[in-house]
Amino acid sequence: MLLLLLGSLAQAGGYYFSDSGIVASGRAGAWVAGADTQFAQYYNPAGLIRVDAPSISAGLSGVRQGVRFDRIDDAGNALDPARNRAPAFPVPQLGFASPLGDDAAIAFGMTSPFAPTFDYDPEGAQRYGLIDSTIWLFSFGPSGAYKPLPWLTIGAGIGMQMLRVDQRIKVTTSGPRDDGSDRENGDVLVDAQTWDYGKPFWNVGVLIDPDPRVSIGLSMTPPARFRARGPANLDFTGHSLDDSLDQSVWTDERVTLNINLPIVLRAGVAIRPRPNLEIELATVYERWSSLTDIMVEDIDITVRSSRLGIERDVPPTLALPAGFGDNFSLRLGGEWRANDAIELRGGVMWERGSLPPERISVALVDPWKLQFSSGASLWLVEGRLRFDGMASYLHMPTLNITNSEVTQVGVPVLTDSVNVGTVGNGTLRSHGWTTGLRAVWILTKHTRKNPRNTTPPPAKPDHASGL
Repeated sequence: MLLLLLGSLAQAGGYYFSDSGIVASGRAGAWVAGADTQFAQYYNPAGLIRVDAPSISAGLSGVRQGVRFDRIDDAGNALDPARNRAPAFPVPQLGFASPLGDDAAIAFGMTSPFAPTFDYDPEGAQRYGLIDSTIWLFSFGPSGAYKPLPWLTIGAGIGMQMLRVDQRIKVTTSGPRDDGSDRENGDVLVDAQTWDYGKPFWNVGVLIDPDPRVSIGLSMTPPARFRARGPANLDFTGHSLDDSLDQSVWTDERVTLNINLPIVLRAGVAIRPRPNLEIELATVYERWSSLTDIMVEDIDITVRSSRLGIERDVPPTLALPAGFGDNFSLRLGGEWRANDAIELRGGVMWERGSLPPERISVALVDPWKLQFSSGASLWLVEGRLRFDGMASYLHMPTLNITNSEVTQVGVPVLTDSVNVGTVGNGTLRSHGWTTGLRAVWILTKHTRKNPRNTTPPPAKPDHASGL
């Protein structure tokens, strides 16, 4: 009952609003075979072999998802529109990378996928699906690459991951209250903050260069299981029973959320028809169907009313069906080195959503998507200082949902069951954008060399940053 709201945490299936990395995002994530910066830690650690000078970087991206939901209630009435009011969510980037001779490289950095925040009216028509939500998922640690053969590089990374989820939702003890009537208020606010600050992780990658004009990249990030713990509240303030209960707010200081993130497989082929031009076609597969249930455990709350003789225990363990399908995307992107100081990027991505329309809600906006991206780099101070920038737009279709399976969460207090209403029907519109800027400082004076160890000169002969 209490933490059925955490079913919306399956938003992790749609959690990757888009892949991260300012250079990579400028190519719409088509950056598996062409990865050549510290952020190769995220896409393909074998790409670190192309780092050609020790350097440090710091950047900041902003990601925002606009959502408007015109809900239709069970009686067919149009309710007031609900809009996501959250500002852009900041995603920092920090890193260091350096070559170790001609056949090895290392990096240490912090990476994170882009994910937006949500903030809706607490009394809006969407309140039974979501009020607000903020999700952080950061990875940090070292990675390395080694070239045992002139045409083969292998890479791997290890480190720690941190997941934190803050989320609020309204549940009900009496069914929907959307008709404007004066009937009893059965809304109960659920507020949860859970986190897992210490999950080990690893990933691996391979880079194959059969020809100076062709590169093939493969990488894998294995499944990860998080046990996020933290407090959760049931708030009856304003509820019709508020004055009758022994207290308005009931708290469990330590609930546990078990959620498994899926295996992620990446593949890409990059071609260089000219020395200053690279084009890549990449694909990403995420096996979200493996997330069969989200388990909420260690719940210890009993709601009491001495006046009414009510004493209700929240079940200690809940299994929340996720119901996701596997996610698959295609990305086409590239970059062109205009001269020694300027590089331009662009790309497009198509992604199949992990949910059908009948399971989509304001907390789970994951239909098919199109992303259009652009980016640029500028070298200054004799190639010692580099600025990277990017901007992308994410298009999603308008959904007219008439057969929604999304219902209220019912909390039986006076009775053994609650007749819940459908809360996912209506028109849902969504789009998003990301922007980012990063600065890179090269710690030693750059001397050009070919990071691919091939001839003729490489597609990007002056990646001075190595980042």
